[in-house]
Amino acid sequence: MADNKAIDVNTLFSMDIDQLADLPSFEVPPAGSYVLEVTTDVKEIVNKQAVEASFTVIETVELADPASVEVLPGTKFSTAFFLDNQFGVGNLKKFLKPFSEHFECTNIGELVRDHVKRVQISGLVKTRKDKEDPDKIYGNVVNITVA
Repeated sequence: MADNKAIDVNTLFSMDIDQLADLPSFEVPPAGSYVLEVTTDVKEIVNKQAVEASFTVIETVELADPASVEVLPGTKFSTAFFLDNQFGVGNLKKFLKPFSEHFECTNIGELVRDHVKRVQISGLVKTRKDKEDPDKIYGNVVNITVA
């Protein structure tokens, strides 16, 4: 498949549709081992303060279910850690621990605002379905190793 770079109309119109590259999407990848890029930021989601970890898939290393369909490199997804409850804060602590060790920094604000910006990691993506909407899938990244 060709890269979807700017091309003139005559070239485009002479191509087969299968020659155009697929675009990465915003979706939780299937469970498995990945190389990812991650950035954290503070965000308000549904009137609640949260720390959001935004991920970009760099490479799929191994899928938990080999029958799953691999996502394209560049696919994006995110995880939110809501600060209004103990589970969100506790999971944020677990998430930040490998970054704290890597950057030798224990200050949460400094980690979120300054250090976890376009950091390459390897980790396991776990998935879970929403209790009320089984079509909605959430991703969680664990066993993080900072590159």
